[in-house]
Amino acid sequence: MIPKIIHYTWFSGESFPVKIQECVDSWEKFLLGWEFKLWDMEAIRSIDSVFLREALAERKWAYAADYVRLYAIYHEGGVYLDTDVILYKSLDPLLSSKAFIGKENSIHFEGGFTAQYLSSHCFGAEKGHPFIKDCLDYFQDRHFLTSKNERLPQPLRYNFVLLPYIQAEIARQYGYEWRPLLQETQQCKDGLVICPTCFFDPQKMTVESYCKHLALGGWRKDKANEPVYNLKFKIKWRLLWFFKWILKKAGYLTIELQ
Repeated sequence: MIPKIIHYTWFSGESFPVKIQECVDSWEKFLLGWEFKLWDMEAIRSIDSVFLREALAERKWAYAADYVRLYAIYHEGGVYLDTDVILYKSLDPLLSSKAFIGKENSIHFEGGFTAQYLSSHCFGAEKGHPFIKDCLDYFQDRHFLTSKNERLPQPLRYNFVLLPYIQAEIARQYGYEWRPLLQETQQCKDGLVICPTCFFDPQKMTVESYCKHLALGGWRKDKANEPVYNLKFKIKWRLLWFFKWILKKAGYLTIELQ
């Protein structure tokens, strides 16, 4: 069973902005009897990770948090929340699983097909869960700073691989199906539960929605260009799928359809 601990990170040492404080207040409102553990610069001082050290030195707080959130959940168990996640109800019903995470609302394109990554802003697990360990191992001996040439653009100097993608790829080894049209709870290997988009990253609130990620961070510079999973997108995607199916039946297309 997942322990009632909320892990969160804040490295800058600055006071919470108003919106962040509103989010943290919502946790305290709905999570009565839970422990709240802040991972700040003092709390992470003894963590030995070259990726973490370099991300902190460059003041790339979101990427430093990518490592710390996995470290915290693997070593102590509990639930991780980004500070810009606003809670709408208690997370208690999720604690009976061994590990849980949800699909993101954003749509991405992988190998010519659409895919949904996972909600690194909200996930939980028992201490020592193998899925969290596999995600943490991605960072083993990996550098955040890939070049010391300061004249290069940032994407060429830093390891900007997003944690939602890393978790999604690793979850596929556990049986995760990342097709956007599949919006059902998935029971994967080792008790890993993948929840539908409406749980942790809803486009519109439903009775199943636990929280919403306000995405106040500036690490997703291409966010405005990402497609939204609305009715227009669904129709467009299904039409493209239909034409691919016709081409496949005619022998002009050999790739598998999703």
